[in-house]
Amino acid sequence: MPDIRPLHKRKRVWAGGFTLFVIGATIASTGSSQASSSPTPRPKVTVTATATQTAAPAPTVTVAVTKTAKPHPTVTVTKTVKPAAPATHRSSSGSSGSGGSNSSAGGSSSSGGGTSHPAGATALCNDGTYSYAAHHQGACSHHGGVAVFFS
Repeated sequence: MPDIRPLHKRKRVWAGGFTLFVIGATIASTGSSQASSSPTPRPKVTVTATATQTAAPAPTVTVAVTKTAKPHPTVTVTKTVKPAAPATHRSSSGSSGSGGSNSSAGGSSSSGGGTSHPAGATALCNDGTYSYAAHHQGACSHHGGVAVFFS
């Protein structure tokens, strides 16, 4: 009848495993004792340092020539604004800067001047150029600031 016990429960397997363990331990202990009992010769290390002295270099005079740059011409582009016909700008809030009338033909408009601005312009810069920025922040940042915001 065949043995139906699991392999780890068989006595022969345990006995064989124990025997192999003992043989391996014996071989390992004899191999390590032979290596430690016979000393191996080690090479001897010698360090040698050599110092040499060199003559100090004589100081020399160094002449530095600085070339001054000539100023380049500055190009300025100026946009001329044509005076417009009487202002027809109406404030979106219903009142203008002239004191309450809806029409700005009789006085100054809420845009700060009597001239109309180009379509789509959102601000007049301090240098006379127009800004088309979508928001107030950053408008006319390279033109000296905002003189007037258009609504």
